[in-house]
Amino acid sequence: MNHAPTIKLTHEILNKKDKKVVQSSGYKAEIEIKVSDNKGKVKGEYKTPFRSYVSNFPNILSSNLLKVTSGNEPTSINNTIIAGGIESFNVNEAALSAGATSAKGIWIGDLEDLSSIGTASIAGIYDTLNFADFNLKRPIPNEATISTGIVYGTTSISMPSSNVLQIKRRFTNNLATTLYIDEIGLVGVDSGDSFLIARDGVYDTFGNPVEVPASNIVDLTYRFELTNSSGFTNNFLRFLSGEMLGTAPSEPLRDVLNASYSYNFSLLSGSKTLIAAANEDAYGLLVGGKVGVVPISPVVRTSDVAIFSQLTDEVASVDSLHHSGTTPIALTMKDGVSTFGLYRDFENKTNENIYVNSAYLVAKIATSVTPTYANFLLAETPVIGAGVDYVTVAPSEILRLRFEISFPLGTLNPIKVS
Repeated sequence: MNHAPTIKLTHEILNKKDKKVVQSSGYKAEIEIKVSDNKGKVKGEYKTPFRSYVSNFPNILSSNLLKVTSGNEPTSINNTIIAGGIESFNVNEAALSAGATSAKGIWIGDLEDLSSIGTASIAGIYDTLNFADFNLKRPIPNEATISTGIVYGTTSISMPSSNVLQIKRRFTNNLATTLYIDEIGLVGVDSGDSFLIARDGVYDTFGNPVEVPASNIVDLTYRFELTNSSGFTNNFLRFLSGEMLGTAPSEPLRDVLNASYSYNFSLLSGSKTLIAAANEDAYGLLVGGKVGVVPISPVVRTSDVAIFSQLTDEVASVDSLHHSGTTPIALTMKDGVSTFGLYRDFENKTNENIYVNSAYLVAKIATSVTPTYANFLLAETPVIGAGVDYVTVAPSEILRLRFEISFPLGTLNPIKVS
């Protein structure tokens, strides 16, 4: 089961008995593990689904997108709640020198202390996975003596292609004995505080901890890949690479209204991201389709940066589809799933049917250059009716769309990789 974020779109015509239609999609996420000897010969290579964002990640993402911080505060690895939330989440960390403590990046752990290297079990963290986890149970430290310990290499972030984001780190076992790894985590830093974003268990094909013999190395990679059916756009990965992971993406964000405008994160400023829009059609939850004519079905691609056949808001001279303000759906955590999003009502002010066939999540982001604000398409999904590729909104009817992003929680035991 893929435990990466998923999109759920729910639509209904208000005051009618039409059944709500729910559509879901998501993207591929996995962890790659490669064990090699000191000459580079691969001893074992495994993959497992990336399973488990802990509560910090949806808390940070939802507070930035919705600009709602109350109730969305992250918890540091020291089990301290940080009031007011945070806006970026840097996981970049250079290779550690002797005795240095890792503050961020990819961490490794040994749940059962099979390596016998004296790491302490963190109070409040267990063998089972919980949304409230703020640390690994037994993180393996970078050793004080590099020649006889565990060496934490550089955590690097890259986008090898427009639809792929990778986070990598190499660990070297300079112990005289085998290193056992059955727990890994992704940790970021903001204003000196470290935060656990994700916690996963890793096991070989027999359900045993990953073994790293003496003098061997292990490369760990978090890999996120979008497909054209995922609902997320490449801008979403660029957003994660920049806003969440604290580094400029290899490709700039593309403006939704004018693709000639493009922005690296060094040009973004202030309250960076907002999707909770007022009564307007520039950002928030937007729709595409046609007035009076059945529209052509849109083709959804991860490379999309613009809205296909956008239905604009009502203006003084033209009757169209009136957009209400967007209403945030506060972050909830229930039955192993954390969910947040927003909904918006669209009222047909014309004398003709309006056919809606697509929904778009667009973020408004402040910039340090002209224009001072830009809008970026983060996700899109078709709107599908009963037996047709659109929903009909008759004159005076109101269409309500709910757009939600969910993060299912996985389990730590047992996870077998293959």
